[in-house]
Amino acid sequence: MTFKKPSFIVIEGLDGSGKSTISELLVQSIDNSILYKTPPHEYKTIREYVDNSGNKYSELYYYLSGVFYASTQIQKFLKEGKTVVCDRYYYTTFTAYSYLLESTFIDFWKNINLIISKLEQPDYSFILTVQNKEIREERLNRRAKLSRDDKESLDDAIINRTLIAYQKFDDLIEIDTSYLTPEQVVDVIKNYISKAT
Repeated sequence: MTFKKPSFIVIEGLDGSGKSTISELLVQSIDNSILYKTPPHEYKTIREYVDNSGNKYSELYYYLSGVFYASTQIQKFLKEGKTVVCDRYYYTTFTAYSYLLESTFIDFWKNINLIISKLEQPDYSFILTVQNKEIREERLNRRAKLSRDDKESLDDAIINRTLIAYQKFDDLIEIDTSYLTPEQVVDVIKNYISKAT
């Protein structure tokens, strides 16, 4: 697939939805494209310390800072003529910490666009879901080691809260990956982009 101009594509998703695999396959199928992941590589050295700090505000600002840094890097890649496929962006940060943001900032969801306006805006944003709970759990349990996020994503209350928060973003295109192979999901994404351009 070739774009007339560099594009910024975001792949969001619940753990077990195939997000990372699909992001990698998508990059392989798009000319002159790169894969970018958040939190950025430069931030990973302190991630474990932040995640284990027990301070949710510390986590929130770590991930939010990472998104702002990512935005600057993505702008550079786009100026260099590269299409960027981003494995998670600001949607994840805002949904994961929505409960904290809602209790801390008055009318957070009404004012979220003030924050988002300071960031590079995606041309296309997709959220991968797994509507079939058993399939999602089976995929997660196949992993050699479950991360903290993986374990939390097995909690129905957390999943429901996350999905409700994701619905606040009207630019996310949902794809249910329950019964699709990663290659089929990539085809769905590419078909959507082809029709939109």
